[in-house]
Amino acid sequence: MEATKLDMEITGQLAVGLPHNGMRHREFVLRAALAGDTIGAQLAYPDGPYSLIAVDQLRRQLVRVGTIPLEQITTDYLSRELLDLDYKVIQAAERRLEKKLMQASAESSTGDASNTSSSVTATD
Repeated sequence: MEATKLDMEITGQLAVGLPHNGMRHREFVLRAALAGDTIGAQLAYPDGPYSLIAVDQLRRQLVRVGTIPLEQITTDYLSRELLDLDYKVIQAAERRLEKKLMQASAESSTGDASNTSSSVTATD
């Protein structure tokens, strides 16, 4: 059985945009969060506040923002330049992507039976 290819990215528009080279860049592409994004952000800021870790994780998920070179989109840059309004736009896009992935997963065929034995119990 062939696996279904899931679209792991979502495109959106920032309300105000990020400044770069005298322009505001609004179109963005965000990919689904990976466990490594969370781990990497926590390792980068082990004593940092949750909000800083969340911004770093978001940075790791960004595939593109306008024509800004990705290496210039740092956590520090986002902390200084990303308006809270635009941060919320990206968070909403992430929630839509997660919902879309969950729906696609639920709609796909279940495939073969689980490889977890049903004879295993909590008392074994």
